[in-house]
Formats: sequence, C-alpha cells, structure tokens
Amino acid sequence: MPKPEINRRPRICLVCEGYEEEAYINALIGKGLWCNYRFKVVNAKGAGNVTARFQNEIIADTCDAVLMFCDTDKNPFDEYLAIKSRLRAILGQKSKIENLIIYANPCSMQIILLHFGEKPVLLKTQSKHVNADIIEKLTGVSGYKAGREGQIDTICEKITRDNYALMKKRATAINRPDTVPGSSNFSTFIKYFEEQNDNWLKNTRAVTSD
Repeated sequence: MPKPEINRRPRICLVCEGYEEEAYINALIGKGLWCNYRFKVVNAKGAGNVTARFQNEIIADTCDAVLMFCDTDKNPFDEYLAIKSRLRAILGQKSKIENLIIYANPCSMQIILLHFGEKPVLLKTQSKHVNADIIEKLTGVSGYKAGREGQIDTICEKITRDNYALMKKRATAINRPDTVPGSSNFSTFIKYFEEQNDNWLKNTRAVTSD
C-alpha cells in the first residue's frame, strides 16, 4: 500500500510530561513506524506544566489532534488526577478526556521496558532508585536516573522494529484501567498511529462544553 502524500497526512501533537516520554516517542517516530501521520512532540518539562502546554497547543490549532502522554505515579494519584481535573476545566466537565491521554502506571518506563527481556516486567513504583536494578538488567544502563544526561537516549537507541513488535504485544496485555499498577493504554494509541484510516481523530475532538 503506497504511503499517503506528506502534505495530506494528519498532524498529531503529543504533549509529553518530560524528557523520558519525549525521547521515547521520538525514538519510535524515528523508526518510521507511524508513517501515516506527522507528529509534533512537545516536552512539558514536568507534570505541573502538562495541561498548560496542552492548552497552548489547542489554542494554536496547528494540529489535527492534541494528545497527552503522562505518568499516573503512585496511589492516590494526586498529580495525575489534578491533570485530569484541569483538562476537564479546559475542555468541559463532560469531555471524553480518556481519548486524549496516553497513561502509564506507574510511569512511562513501564512501557519502555516492554521492549526488553524474556518476559514483561510490571513495575510497582516510579522510583528510579527502586527500578534501577531492573533497568540495568534489561537494558544494560546502570544507575538510571531520568535526569542523568544520555541515559534515556542510550536506552532508546536499543529500540528496534523487532522489539517494537514485542512491546506492542505486551502493551496489549496490560491495557487495563489507569488505577491498576503495571498498566497502560498505549496499545490503543499504537493501533491508531499505525492505521491509515484516520476516523479515530473524530474522537479526539469529541469534547462537550458545559
């Protein structure tokens, strides 16, 4: 099947919570895996900035859809719930914000690690200190800290088309509610990003003002 013309491909903005999410999404885009769409990746540089950056992109109106990629962190999910609350304040209390948020419980590393190892790992915490040994075992990167220069890039360089297929299968298996540890809805969005039919974009605009 021929690729769609570049200037006719829908444009999707992905507002990422931080550099970890930004680097990972850019790594997948760089593999040419989602060629039916153009992507704009925005690093919000912190959970507290995500909804403001999201709102800026909505107002700019330069993309066909604006989505968000963020962590749930740990129960009781105060920061994550605050993000969802601010989204509803922006878009209306009846808005279907579940169509706009890519989540990872407890953190985006849960998705990234699905590329590696003999069996999927389900993280129980976002703590880099606690997860460091798991990350080193699966990726070879020792003493992982999200802010440590080059570490996430080194991990993302290990992503291939083969382990992308592995991650997809595993991500489907953990597509559970955002309150469940070791869960993510990323597989839903992967399906959208891979298909040429862009009718799903209508759901990202299906927001209802109060």
